[in-house]
Amino acid sequence: MTANGTSYYENLPSGDRIAFWDSIKHQLCQVIPVNPDRLSIHGKPQYDPSLEGKQFLFRVEIKYTRAAGQRSVSKVINDLRTLVQQKSITAIQYYDNISMLDETYGFTVTREYNNSRSTLHQPPPSAINACIFNFSQFVGKFQI
Repeated sequence: MTANGTSYYENLPSGDRIAFWDSIKHQLCQVIPVNPDRLSIHGKPQYDPSLEGKQFLFRVEIKYTRAAGQRSVSKVINDLRTLVQQKSITAIQYYDNISMLDETYGFTVTREYNNSRSTLHQPPPSAINACIFNFSQFVGKFQI
């Protein structure tokens, strides 16, 4: 999230913060596109300790599917990468909340094999670079 986006979130009344995360999810589902049942936003942001300014990181989960006509997790990831990194020329710029994603970060993917579908590897705070996507047996860390 950009510094302005972080400031905007911090100044929201606590009751509006849930609606903020719902809006982030809805807007991402529209631009990627992905079925809303496959995307979860976890609204417990962490501040990025590697930056001097205040910017936070948040976690997103993309659920794996074998359903016909549904985009694969890798396609969703590639689309999200392009949309964020090229924000100034993509639909993201027209949405109020996802336009606050920081295009200078984009995101980087790190996959860790996870034998347990219910366990999500939680890296140390300094290793979290924005979003953590859980795709069934793989965990990826993203920077947005």
